[in-house]
Amino acid sequence: TKSALKTFVDSLTPADTFAIQTYSSRGTDALWGFGFATLEEKPDANNFINDLERGSTWRNTHEALIEGLLRFSKKSIQDRIDDSVNILVVFSHGYASRGKTDPGEIIQDVYKRNRDGKVKIYTVGRSRSADMSFLSALSTMNGGVSSSINEGDDNLDQIEFFLNSELGEVLLSDVQAIPTTGVPLASQSEYPVLADGYEMVVRGLVDSDIGLEGITTSAAAVDGRSNWNAQVVP
Repeated sequence: TKSALKTFVDSLTPADTFAIQTYSSRGTDALWGFGFATLEEKPDANNFINDLERGSTWRNTHEALIEGLLRFSKKSIQDRIDDSVNILVVFSHGYASRGKTDPGEIIQDVYKRNRDGKVKIYTVGRSRSADMSFLSALSTMNGGVSSSINEGDDNLDQIEFFLNSELGEVLLSDVQAIPTTGVPLASQSEYPVLADGYEMVVRGLVDSDIGLEGITTSAAAVDGRSNWNAQVVP
């Protein structure tokens, strides 16, 4: 996990800010950041990762998640950045065992604090030991993706694949599909942060007298906001 995390840190750009938070029975156990992913900051973050030691096997998952969300909220207020995307990646290899441990209650509390969807929560769990049902629901309720890591010699490769495929091409804002004629859409028209390889399908009821010229897909990428004209299939 350390090697995969350091590889991911090295892949970040100077425009990215990030933090590293470990947790155990008390909630947050150790913390680095926030810091910009500059050539000056990355070595310090990697040294922090190298110095991490295995802590208690007891986990206060609820406290750690709430503390992480509060930290994101505080940073957003300080920086006053409204169009950035906050991404929380949770690595887990066990069940919540300290503090509030009921999965449903934890998810409900996290969702209440993140109701506006400002933080996308991605989760990675070891398939044989983590509570994958909880991790999957946590991601689903908070606009992210969940992935399981199978036990084996290729753990590092699996974690690196998840980080690079799901987060390596992340857009900087939610994707919106906007009908050119202003016709109300019948299905979801706003999607959470996406990586390469996703397919979006938007369905809508259209008045035959009005017609529909097309749908504009809008998103902010690393190099600025872009718009694409999507094909309309009657």
